[in-house]
Amino acid sequence: MRDAPSPARGEGVRPSGGNSLIPDHRTGEIWIVSGPVSMRALVFWAIIIFVAGFLHGRQMQFVSTASDFGQNQQQMAATAPPVPATNAAPASPIAPATTRARVTVRMLKFSPEKLEVKVGDDVEWANADLTPHTATSQTGGALNSGAINAGASWHHTFTQAGSFPYFCTFHPEMKGVVVVK
Repeated sequence: MRDAPSPARGEGVRPSGGNSLIPDHRTGEIWIVSGPVSMRALVFWAIIIFVAGFLHGRQMQFVSTASDFGQNQQQMAATAPPVPATNAAPASPIAPATTRARVTVRMLKFSPEKLEVKVGDDVEWANADLTPHTATSQTGGALNSGAINAGASWHHTFTQAGSFPYFCTFHPEMKGVVVVK
């Protein structure tokens, strides 16, 4: 950073300590000269900028979650099964309940990195990090979560046995695998 040029003859800096404009006739630049900035003022503005960025991120997460919720409600209404008649046949036997396993995303890592489940089990990816992440199949397979925002989650039910490696498209170094038996 260059020092402000000396004012030309007849042009002075206001002695009150306020900001002054000083033209540099040699380069055509105009310099703004102000007094010293305190460390307290710098810290204050740094905190304000950080909080504003944090709140903006939380607001965007809420907007995304709310729109996803509305979309899911519309999809559920569109695909709702018809209501059976009052003299309908008895219900079929109940299928066995599935188990829900959980992968937590925290500090740019999937935990656990390797998860073993059974066919029919449901796996939930819960984002406990500050940034969005994805759970995406490495070879174009079944996993394609899209962006999982901070504080949100996504789940997938595995219907076939096999090994399903995945990664985060935003952070390719983040990798994991689900082994279905």
